[in-house]
Amino acid sequence: MTFNDLLLQVGGICRFQQIQIPLLILSLSLLYLHHALQNFTAAIPTHHCRPPADTNLSKEEDLGAWLPRDRHGQPVSCLRFTSPQRGPPFPIGTATNSTGTTETCSDGWIYDNSTFPSTTMTEWDLLCTHKTLPQLSQPIFMAGILAGNLIFGVLADRLGRQKVLIWSYLKLAVSGTCTVFTYNFPAYCVCRFLSGITVSGPSITSFSLSLEWLPIHAQPSLGLLLGFAPTTGQLFLGGMAYAVPHWRHLQLLVSLPFFVFLICSRFFIESALWYSSLGRLELTLKALQRVAQINGKQEEGAKLSVEVGTLFQLLWLVHESAKFWDQHLPGPGAVHNCGPTILYPGLSGHQINWPQAYPSSLLAAIRDLHSDLCSDTPRQRGVSVTITLANVGSIPSPLVDMTSEFYPSLPLFIYGAILVAACPITVLLPETMGQPLPNTVQDLERRRKKKSGQKQQEQQMVPLQSS
Repeated sequence: MTFNDLLLQVGGICRFQQIQIPLLILSLSLLYLHHALQNFTAAIPTHHCRPPADTNLSKEEDLGAWLPRDRHGQPVSCLRFTSPQRGPPFPIGTATNSTGTTETCSDGWIYDNSTFPSTTMTEWDLLCTHKTLPQLSQPIFMAGILAGNLIFGVLADRLGRQKVLIWSYLKLAVSGTCTVFTYNFPAYCVCRFLSGITVSGPSITSFSLSLEWLPIHAQPSLGLLLGFAPTTGQLFLGGMAYAVPHWRHLQLLVSLPFFVFLICSRFFIESALWYSSLGRLELTLKALQRVAQINGKQEEGAKLSVEVGTLFQLLWLVHESAKFWDQHLPGPGAVHNCGPTILYPGLSGHQINWPQAYPSSLLAAIRDLHSDLCSDTPRQRGVSVTITLANVGSIPSPLVDMTSEFYPSLPLFIYGAILVAACPITVLLPETMGQPLPNTVQDLERRRKKKSGQKQQEQQMVPLQSS
């Protein structure tokens, strides 16, 4: 009897899976709010220079006398006149509307707060000469995710998926809440970096904890559902930002739900496959029996003691052989069963988010396949490596957006060229659709042979022909 047979015996996809897995997917959807949060918290409203502090606008005419105009007749954002310019309106079509000398906005700016009452840009005046600082804070956040991937992948294999998940929810809730109370931009970047580290924990462990409690026939659907998590979260974020436009309130709103997930995660059931890889037969049996009880299969759960003992001996041999096999594991493969997952970000109308949403959806399918190519013991580390490589590319993403200052469409060409260059590589990678998770070294060997061109013909029916 295989582990998949045990899952079917204790209910397959029943009450337990229908509760725990949607909660994990929901937490992932809210997790991606932190990825796109800066699109709103660092929004730049319409602004122009503030006149000198001792200026009396009633005597010095109106505010427009201090503001140079661009060729479209709009006030220049980063300059003001050293003295008010009197007289009739100046013609439009030149760089400024007067020959008067100008200076930088040494007294700050006046903002249009009709859409965003407060953002990090307006609160700390990160404009003009400092306008690149907010764009650098996003790579700092992504660097935190990269560091977290390197840490939590190993911890999840050593400490367990549930413990890492609980610890990550706690740290994310605390670090996100602390961001609300930052008093300057460097402190804000530190909190964002800490949030990036802790974001990696749920992102990594939720996938493995869900996958290892699903029967084989339901596993491909998990990658599809996880692919929708980023866009779902970003759609929520747009409505939340509209209802709560103040950046500190919005930051608090996306952080508080993880205190709720922290409480819920205490009732999650640890992966029985992970217990068995450690040689903890009693915990493996206890986890399966608890799932059977939740699914209303108490009688089947009571019959598991002997069957789990036999299965445990097999899994233990696999565990020991997989240690030797780690250095020979195949790398990340192609995406399987992910057509709708790749296409769904096009449904999002939020143009500023699409460079982030697209790799997130593609990553979910790649992560699903990489887990299919790894035996149980190093699976968590394999998922971690996949996400780490994806985040290496995410770190310079805000810097690529800065190239639009040289040519508006240049970021689109860069993003598109990378995807086009990656397409031919996927042809060389193996397909895993409909195949069970590898539990033995022999399974891995067969898939390596299939990758090199040797086709498998298992359970193939050939019609008989008369001589």
